Amino acid sequence: MDKKALKILFACPSPNALSPTFESMFARMEPLGDGRFALYFMRYTGKEWVGIGDALSVDECMKAIQDDAWFVP
Repeated sequence: MDKKALKILFACPSPNALSPTFESMFARMEPLGDGRFALYFMRYTGKEWVGIGDALSVDECMKAIQDDAWFVP
């Protein structure tokens, strides 16, 4: 299984916006085997993934993405 990155879609309602929307990757889950994943967040630079969890279940990853401040856009 490959690494999976999660994206968020931002809207830019300003008439001066370059584009009405844009996507940004904010989380990545890397499979480790046995239904466990390493969890990463994207740094504000948009160029580096930072690991914050290892050997987490899918439910634990989803809870972290929902509740952890590292994933707040």
